[in-house]
Amino acid sequence: MSDDDLAEPRVERPRRGARLSVAWLLPLIALAIAGGAAWRHYAALGPQITIVLDNAAGLEAGRTAIKYRDVEIGRIESLAFDDDFARVRARARMDGAVRDRLREGALFWVVRPQLTASGVSGLDTLLSGSYLAVDWGAGDGAQADTFAAAPEPPLTPSDTPGRRITLRAQDGGALAPGAPVYFKSIEVGRVETKRLSADGRMIEFDVFVNAPYSDRIDARTRFWNASGVSVALGAQGLRLDVTSLAALLRGGVVFDRFADAAAGPEDTAAFILHATREEAADSRFSENPAAQLRLSVAFDQSVRGLGDGAPVEYRGVQIGVVEAIAFVPGAALNTLQIVATLLIQPERIGVIDTIPESNLAFFQRSVERGLRARLASGSLVTGALYVELVDAPDAPPERLDLDAKPYPRLPSVPSTLDALRGRAEEVLARINKLPVEELLASAIAALDSVAALAADPDLKRAPQELTGALSAARGMLDGLAEADLAGDAARAMAATSSAAAAFENAAAGLPALVRRLNDAAAKAESAIDAYGAGSSLNTEAVAALREMRQAARAISTLAQTLERRPNSLIIGR
Repeated sequence: MSDDDLAEPRVERPRRGARLSVAWLLPLIALAIAGGAAWRHYAALGPQITIVLDNAAGLEAGRTAIKYRDVEIGRIESLAFDDDFARVRARARMDGAVRDRLREGALFWVVRPQLTASGVSGLDTLLSGSYLAVDWGAGDGAQADTFAAAPEPPLTPSDTPGRRITLRAQDGGALAPGAPVYFKSIEVGRVETKRLSADGRMIEFDVFVNAPYSDRIDARTRFWNASGVSVALGAQGLRLDVTSLAALLRGGVVFDRFADAAAGPEDTAAFILHATREEAADSRFSENPAAQLRLSVAFDQSVRGLGDGAPVEYRGVQIGVVEAIAFVPGAALNTLQIVATLLIQPERIGVIDTIPESNLAFFQRSVERGLRARLASGSLVTGALYVELVDAPDAPPERLDLDAKPYPRLPSVPSTLDALRGRAEEVLARINKLPVEELLASAIAALDSVAALAADPDLKRAPQELTGALSAARGMLDGLAEADLAGDAARAMAATSSAAAAFENAAAGLPALVRRLNDAAAKAESAIDAYGAGSSLNTEAVAALREMRQAARAISTLAQTLERRPNSLIIGR
């Protein structure tokens, strides 16, 4: 076979797309499936956040859950310190469903068993362990992945319907976060926070009031502190008020709406926290500066006991307070005048006018008709004074001094305090002059005489002897009635003789008894006279002495009769 007989080789070019074998498709499909599963797992894990805490007490990596409304929405993966070891950073993986909720304003805190004045909470963590709870807040902040944990849980969840307001007070007292808020004795809210104001002059409280009671809050609402125990002594007697045990331990706030309070903006977010309900009620008139009027009054006598804040009253109703007390210079010391500035609230007397000139004209007419100011005693025990506006129609005509400084001046009249002090001193002087020791000595002597008289053995024997004599006489009479007079005459005479002897023995002690009764009556009478003729003791004692004298007189008459005729009880007079 020659070379010419060999077949010429045929070269074929591979077709495009046929280079990849089918066997390579299986790994690619497996890789795609694994990537999809990994992506789905990563998407299901949700975002990772960092929670900064003061400490990690009760927390464990991989075990401590994060819950919202008791439903787990995440878990802590790791715990580590800050760079300066000052705080603990907890890395947590959250559920993807809450991704949009992780915004600035969200609040995390650790739930542990807790015992407070409001009650017990977190008892379920005794078995399950501590966990982190979350409150999303308003939900209008920017997306965030780092949050600072709160040391305490919020007292009011952010989604609770109601209203949050601010109260300001000069002194917060025992009021603390968590204290209850009451309306008509119903607990309707909580005090959330307590802080110092920015200028350092006031104490501020953030208070939340639940709906629908929050609708009761408007410009006419007043708040007051109900902490502790309130004791009041009035015309109805002693009144003791305790709002609740929680208010006693941590304080409490009460609010109410006063229909006649001054009007103001309806959307009020800040209120004054008054110390008492009375102060809150008084603020109805004092919080409207346009309806206030300042007047002054000069006093020529001592104002000791009159201080800032002392009431100004008209017919027993407070219409203002004393705002300040100052001297008005004079040519000499004894020409100085003491001037008190009065803050008057005309609304309290029905003058509803915010124009100062109209209020001044009202008081000008009142002064022309006899309105005057004077000092009055508020308490004889403490010596406190107040300013009283009185109607004095007989006073000399005067006018309201509109040119006086610093404020228009009311005319004044002398106070009745000096006359009252004089009467009190006179009464004390009379009491001091009473011979108290002599009266007591006389009374004691009279009582001793009566006691000695009651213990006298002669007085004790006299009734027995009289009873025996009467029994003998009765026996003799019975004998005479049943027996023959002639046969029993001797026995009757013998019985008469024995009865007469018994009467003589009894009568022998009667004069001494009569003398003692008279002496005791005289001493008691002298002691009783010292207490005054109109006293109840004198009336009762005189009646007793009168009966004692009558008894002594009867006994004396009986003794004299028995001395003259011992047989008078038998045969009569």
